[in-house]
Amino acid sequence: MNSATFYKIEDEYAILPRLLEKIHEQGKRISVMLDNVERVNFVNNLLWTYSQMSFLPHGCYADELYEHQPIWITDKKENLNKANTAVCAFNITDHLTEALFELGFEEIVFITNLNDFKQMVSAEKIARSCMKNSFSITLWEKPYGMWEKFTDSAAFHRFQTSVPPLTHIRNNTYPSSIK
Repeated sequence: MNSATFYKIEDEYAILPRLLEKIHEQGKRISVMLDNVERVNFVNNLLWTYSQMSFLPHGCYADELYEHQPIWITDKKENLNKANTAVCAFNITDHLTEALFELGFEEIVFITNLNDFKQMVSAEKIARSCMKNSFSITLWEKPYGMWEKFTDSAAFHRFQTSVPPLTHIRNNTYPSSIK
């Protein structure tokens, strides 16, 4: 079954490299879909510099041989590296969803900023569209310093009744899906 996973967090950049590592370790090919070329450049640089202990093989528009890149970073609605997983971050919009279905992704991961009302509204619309297209829905959020997981109807309900996080409580653990 196809799946859509949502991460509601305060800082998208903090989770992205670790999340990509975990997906890549599972042997999956990834297309990181962003909203503009500036973010593509930023994420490209982030993946080169986020850790001195590991390396994530990746490429973007400036690189050749996109079909050989296990992680492709793009600001276009494309799947050049034949990825089975799309990771959508930073300013996600609901018009992206239909393109993701057409591009044949089995798994779609959305990273949304819980402090951005517009993104949260888009995430709810995307979740509704994913459910209509027979995707299972999982929502991870960290409202009180610990990751909480919600699935399918509970996840969808959570979009509609989200509680603002207690930002003064912090815990640097990751949900089990990216541990």
